[in-house]
Amino acid sequence: MQDYKARFLEIVDKYQPDFMWIDDAPSNSLHPEAPAVDRFMNKYQMEMLTDYLNKAEAWGRPVYFNNKKWQRSNYPAGIGVDDKDYLRLEEISPRTWLSTGGMAHSYGYDRTEEAGDKYRSVETLLEILVDVVSKNGCFLLDVGPRADGTIPEAQEQRLLGIGEWLGQYGEAVYGTRPWTSFGFDGVRFTRRGDALYAMLLDWPEKGRVTLASTESIDPATIERVRLLGSEANVDWQAGPGGLELVLPDKPFDDHLYVVRIDTSGL
Repeated sequence: MQDYKARFLEIVDKYQPDFMWIDDAPSNSLHPEAPAVDRFMNKYQMEMLTDYLNKAEAWGRPVYFNNKKWQRSNYPAGIGVDDKDYLRLEEISPRTWLSTGGMAHSYGYDRTEEAGDKYRSVETLLEILVDVVSKNGCFLLDVGPRADGTIPEAQEQRLLGIGEWLGQYGEAVYGTRPWTSFGFDGVRFTRRGDALYAMLLDWPEKGRVTLASTESIDPATIERVRLLGSEANVDWQAGPGGLELVLPDKPFDDHLYVVRIDTSGL
């Protein structure tokens, strides 16, 4: 415990990190209820966090740290950012949370994953991203380099693919907040100010999709509906099942499609 604390304090002093990642702390040991674990959490961890936050105050910038739960949480509830490997939620969380994951399963380089082409596709990784963001989370995608520091070509291709998609549709992800609903099967929502984004995981059959209950979005406030990446506007009407969209003929192929709904007050 003393060694663990000393390493933590040394990292804080030497590198002034913005984010401290505490994984495999004694609280996540095979014996989480052991008295020694309580001593660690109630004494050493509190001293570590106090030191870190006080120094951050002196640095003049905010810092944060993950609260990762395995057997039990690293810190008391409400402290840090809720986090877990490959974490997915069923609903929108009132607290910001973090989902971490590798391109396949390993967080390091695994030659069997590369040889077996086991990496998740660009489309799958983007689906995870928009699902997490729609529920008030952040997605941390791990890259596992080889021993010489090079990034495997298959991982590089996926990073470039994700980057290309975000270059076109990043406004639906960066700086957005969750809407009143995260979405439904095949659709995820985010919002930025008075703009609502509907991210379509697949091109809807016959180009038609019903998005949201008219109780959640007043049709009278809608100013424009358009498909990002296309000049064409989207026809819409308020139907009994919600906001009914009629998309233009499929103008291009992409991993996910984004519809932007501009309103006078969302």
